[in-house]
Amino acid sequence: MNLVIDFGNTRIKTALFDGHRLREENVFASLNDLKRVHFDFERVIISNVSYPEDEVRELFPTALFVSVGLKMPFFLDYATPQTLGVDRLALTAGGVSLANNTDFLVIDLGTCITYDFIEKGKLYKGGAISPGVQMRAKAMHNFTHKLPLVQPIKDCSLIGDSTLNSIMSGLVFGISFEIEGFIQRYQEKHPHIKVFLSGGDAQFFETKINQSIFVVPNLALLGLNKILQENS
Repeated sequence: MNLVIDFGNTRIKTALFDGHRLREENVFASLNDLKRVHFDFERVIISNVSYPEDEVRELFPTALFVSVGLKMPFFLDYATPQTLGVDRLALTAGGVSLANNTDFLVIDLGTCITYDFIEKGKLYKGGAISPGVQMRAKAMHNFTHKLPLVQPIKDCSLIGDSTLNSIMSGLVFGISFEIEGFIQRYQEKHPHIKVFLSGGDAQFFETKINQSIFVVPNLALLGLNKILQENS
C-alpha cells in the first residue's frame, strides 16, 4: 500500500493507493491532527511546502520527499528547475497519469493559482503563478482603509449592488476571466489541449468557466503516487 501526503499551505491531504487504485483519502487541519492517525503502508512519499522538513521526517523517517532530483514521469524544459515548487511537480505528474501523449494545462486553484503546461504529455515547459482567492481578498482588505475582508467566497452577480458584493464580483469574475483568458491563449497555439482544474477552489469555479475543462480535485495526490511508482 502506498501512502501519499501533500503538506499544502492551508491543509494536509493524504491518500492510500493500492497500485494505481485510490483506496482512502483524508484531509487534516494541522500536523498535530495527522500525528493522531495510524496508517498501514509499505511506501510513503511526501510533498511539503509548509512544515519544517526535520519535523516531518521525524514522523515519517522512511518517506521519499518530492524534489527535482527524483525520477519524474516527464522531462523538464524549465530555466530554473531548482526553483520549481514540489506542488507543481506533483500536479504535473497527476496530469501525465490522465493525459497520455497529449498537450495539457494544469490549473491549480489554491493559495496561489498556478498554471503548468506540458507539451505532448511529456515535456514540462512552465506556466504562470497568480494570487489565489483568499490572497486577493486579504490584499484588498490589508492595503485599504475601508474595504472589508470577504470570506468565504460565494456566488454573486456581475454587477455588485453593495461593497461586499462588488468585492465578491471582482474576486469571482476576475479569476474566472483570468482562467478563461489563459485557456484561450493556450488553445490558439495548441488547439487540442486538455485542461485540468484542481485545488481547493476548483469545484466552485467549475461552473464559472466557459471552457472545456476536467475537474480533478485530488490531482496532486494522483501525481504523488505516480512519482512514487516511478522511483520504486
